[in-house]
Amino acid sequence: MYEQFQLELNDPTIPSIFHQKTESELIDELLQNVKTLHEENARLHSKVRHLEKYTDDLVEHSNMPCLPADLRNLRTANLAFATENEKLKTHIKRLESAIVKTLNNNRHLADGNDCTLIDIKNIVNWE
Repeated sequence: MYEQFQLELNDPTIPSIFHQKTESELIDELLQNVKTLHEENARLHSKVRHLEKYTDDLVEHSNMPCLPADLRNLRTANLAFATENEKLKTHIKRLESAIVKTLNNNRHLADGNDCTLIDIKNIVNWE
């Protein structure tokens, strides 16, 4: 196997940056990448466990037992709502930015409390 690795390093189709590294450096880099990915995976699993506990706590009522299917459905719905909420918040920020840009470019139409763009001006509290 070591010989196969040696031959692959000498392959002209492999980018030259890899030819400049020793086998030990390549292995160390690979091990560091594996460690980094493992840490990221553990962090993401921790977040998932936290969110699962959070949704479990949301539906935990003494008079209302929830079946595992209910929890799965609730988690799916919560994820969909959270995703849609983030999309809407991003969209709102883009709209506010466009409104402010338009007001800044058309100050002469937004000058005072009785102006052409008063309704738009009031939406973003533009001064």
